Amino acid sequence: MNSNEKSKELISAWVNDKKRASYLGAYKDWGVWIEVPELKLAYFKYTLPDKTDIIAMDHMHRGYDSKNQKYKWEKTVTYYERKKGDPFSPDSRISEGAAKDLLKNAKMKLIQDLKEKNQ
Repeated sequence: MNSNEKSKELISAWVNDKKRASYLGAYKDWGVWIEVPELKLAYFKYTLPDKTDIIAMDHMHRGYDSKNQKYKWEKTVTYYERKKGDPFSPDSRISEGAAKDLLKNAKMKLIQDLKEKNQ
């Protein structure tokens, strides 16, 4: 697949908010970056065309079930942004909305790049 075809595929995958949410929800398809089985912790990484990484941390979280009035363990996903060349930091945590915005901005840049190539 050449770069124009890849760009068009990504533009289609990130065309609207629903598709961007679906793309983020399929983070396990990105491949495991780091895994710590003893902690039931895994990081998945996707590198955007500008070399920014979106990192999804898949982990267990102890939440309170108010209906049953007890704590229970549940799987949670936390997103992080890592700029090109930066080390990973827990301080780089972002919301799902911010992760979708990264995909939206990457899509807009791909569209602009394709327009410039075709002029």
